[in-house]
Amino acid sequence: YLSSQAPVMVYSSAKCQACIELKKFMEMNKLPYDELDISENELVKDNMSKLGLSRIPVVFTSTKLYVGVTDILKQDLLNLKSKT
Repeated sequence: YLSSQAPVMVYSSAKCQACIELKKFMEMNKLPYDELDISENELVKDNMSKLGLSRIPVVFTSTKLYVGVTDILKQDLLNLKSKT
């Protein structure tokens, strides 16, 4: 899921308010990420269904998977940034 350029992959949609909030948080904190818009990629949407994921944003790091935007996610992302 992850590229060598960004330690975080975000599955999102342009119309998802939580996704917009997360991306603003990441950009404000200069956290690099890759993004896949599930509304434009049927394969990603199918893969999410197979994994039992029905909400976005979905965030993958090298060690964890998060669904939705939480304070724990935000803190973990900031901690991830400090390690790079």
